[in-house]
Amino acid sequence: MITEYKVIKPFGVLKSGDILTLDNDMYTFSDEKSSDSQNYYSQVNVAVSCDMIEEYAKSGLVEPIENVTVESNDEKKIRQIRTIIAQLKNTYNQRKNNIEKKYQEGKIQTCVKVEHDTVYFNMMKLLNKLETIINE
Repeated sequence: MITEYKVIKPFGVLKSGDILTLDNDMYTFSDEKSSDSQNYYSQVNVAVSCDMIEEYAKSGLVEPIENVTVESNDEKKIRQIRTIIAQLKNTYNQRKNNIEKKYQEGKIQTCVKVEHDTVYFNMMKLLNKLETIINE
Protein backbone atom coordinates (compact mmCIF):
# COMPACT_ATOMS: atom_id res chain seq x y z
CA MET A 1 0.00 0.00 0.00
CA ILE A 2 1.19 3.49 -0.80
CA THR A 3 2.12 5.40 2.36
CA GLU A 4 2.51 8.90 0.89
CA TYR A 5 1.12 11.08 -1.87
CA LYS A 6 2.64 14.33 -3.13
CA VAL A 7 0.40 17.21 -4.22
CA ILE A 8 1.25 18.19 -7.80
CA LYS A 9 -1.62 20.63 -8.47
CA PRO A 10 -2.87 22.94 -5.69
CA PHE A 11 -6.39 22.29 -4.40
CA GLY A 12 -8.21 23.32 -1.24
CA VAL A 13 -5.59 24.46 1.28
CA LEU A 14 -2.94 22.13 -0.17
CA LYS A 15 -0.07 23.52 -2.25
CA SER A 16 2.20 21.82 -4.78
CA GLY A 17 4.83 19.79 -2.93
CA ASP A 18 2.76 19.09 0.19
CA ILE A 19 2.93 15.46 1.32
CA LEU A 20 -0.12 13.49 2.50
CA THR A 21 0.98 10.63 4.78
CA LEU A 22 -0.96 7.47 5.64
CA ASP A 23 -2.07 7.54 9.29
CA ASN A 24 -4.32 4.58 10.20
CA ASP A 25 -6.97 4.65 7.45
CA MET A 26 -6.63 8.31 6.41
CA TYR A 27 -4.03 10.34 4.55
CA THR A 28 -3.13 13.42 6.60
CA PHE A 29 -1.21 16.66 6.18
CA SER A 30 -0.31 19.16 8.92
CA ASP A 31 1.47 22.47 8.68
CA GLU A 32 2.01 25.32 11.11
CA LYS A 33 3.59 28.72 10.75
CA SER A 34 4.33 31.38 13.32
CA SER A 35 6.11 34.68 13.58
CA ASP A 36 7.12 36.28 16.87
CA SER A 37 7.57 39.72 15.38
CA GLN A 38 4.05 39.84 13.94
CA ASN A 39 2.20 37.76 16.58
CA TYR A 40 1.10 35.44 13.78
CA TYR A 41 0.20 31.75 14.06
CA SER A 42 -1.46 29.53 11.48
CA GLN A 43 -2.15 25.80 11.52
CA VAL A 44 -3.56 23.63 8.72
CA ASN A 45 -4.70 20.02 9.17
CA VAL A 46 -6.11 17.95 6.29
CA ALA A 47 -7.41 14.37 6.37
CA VAL A 48 -8.41 12.48 3.21
CA SER A 49 -9.90 8.98 3.01
CA CYS A 50 -8.14 6.23 1.04
CA ASP A 51 -10.93 6.23 -1.56
CA MET A 52 -10.74 9.99 -2.03
CA ILE A 53 -6.94 10.03 -2.38
CA GLU A 54 -7.24 7.48 -5.20
CA GLU A 55 -9.74 9.76 -6.96
CA TYR A 56 -7.39 12.72 -6.52
CA ALA A 57 -4.57 10.61 -8.01
CA LYS A 58 -6.74 9.66 -11.02
CA SER A 59 -7.60 13.33 -11.60
CA GLY A 60 -3.92 14.34 -11.48
CA LEU A 61 -4.00 16.37 -8.28
CA VAL A 62 -1.65 14.05 -6.35
CA GLU A 63 0.88 11.37 -7.23
CA PRO A 64 2.02 8.40 -5.14
CA ILE A 65 5.48 8.40 -3.63
CA GLU A 66 6.87 4.86 -3.70
CA ASN A 67 9.36 3.28 -1.28
CA VAL A 68 9.20 5.98 1.37
CA THR A 69 10.02 5.12 4.94
CA VAL A 70 7.34 5.91 7.50
CA GLU A 71 8.12 8.70 9.97
CA SER A 72 9.66 7.31 13.15
CA ASN A 73 8.03 7.71 16.54
CA ASP A 74 10.81 10.11 17.59
CA GLU A 75 10.18 12.32 14.54
CA LYS A 76 6.46 12.42 15.39
CA LYS A 77 7.27 13.46 18.95
CA ILE A 78 9.58 16.23 17.75
CA ARG A 79 6.90 17.48 15.32
CA GLN A 80 4.37 17.51 18.18
CA ILE A 81 6.79 19.43 20.41
CA ARG A 82 7.32 21.98 17.60
CA THR A 83 3.55 22.47 17.40
CA ILE A 84 3.22 22.89 21.18
CA ILE A 85 6.07 25.42 21.24
CA ALA A 86 4.45 27.47 18.46
CA GLN A 87 1.09 27.38 20.25
CA LEU A 88 2.63 28.43 23.58
CA LYS A 89 4.58 31.27 21.98
CA ASN A 90 1.39 32.49 20.33
CA THR A 91 -0.52 32.28 23.64
CA TYR A 92 2.18 34.16 25.56
CA ASN A 93 2.37 36.87 22.88
CA GLN A 94 -1.41 37.35 23.02
CA ARG A 95 -1.35 37.55 26.82
CA LYS A 96 1.51 40.06 26.69
CA ASN A 97 -0.50 42.27 24.34
CA ASN A 98 -3.58 42.03 26.60
CA ILE A 99 -1.57 42.92 29.73
CA GLU A 100 0.11 45.82 27.91
CA LYS A 101 -3.28 47.13 26.78
CA LYS A 102 -4.78 46.85 30.28
CA TYR A 103 -1.73 48.55 31.77
CA GLN A 104 -1.97 51.45 29.29
CA GLU A 105 -5.66 51.82 30.19
CA GLY A 106 -4.78 51.86 33.90
CA LYS A 107 -6.72 48.68 34.69
CA ILE A 108 -3.78 46.86 36.33
CA GLN A 109 -1.02 47.95 38.69
CA THR A 110 2.62 48.31 37.72
CA CYS A 111 3.68 45.41 39.97
CA VAL A 112 1.31 43.04 38.11
CA LYS A 113 2.73 44.15 34.76
CA VAL A 114 6.33 43.76 35.97
CA GLU A 115 5.57 40.24 37.27
CA HIS A 116 3.92 39.32 33.98
CA ASP A 117 6.81 40.74 31.94
CA THR A 118 9.30 38.71 34.00
CA VAL A 119 7.36 35.47 33.46
CA TYR A 120 6.90 36.30 29.76
CA PHE A 121 10.61 36.99 29.27
CA ASN A 122 11.65 33.74 31.01
CA MET A 123 9.09 31.57 29.19
CA MET A 124 9.95 33.00 25.77
CA LYS A 125 13.65 32.50 26.50
CA LEU A 126 12.97 28.84 27.39
CA LEU A 127 10.70 28.22 24.38
CA ASN A 128 13.19 29.85 21.99
CA LYS A 129 16.03 27.71 23.37
CA LEU A 130 13.95 24.52 23.02
CA GLU A 131 13.02 25.52 19.48
CA THR A 132 16.69 26.11 18.63
CA ILE A 133 17.67 22.68 19.98
CA ILE A 134 14.89 20.94 18.04
CA ASN A 135 15.77 22.70 14.78
CA GLU A 136 19.48 21.78 14.94
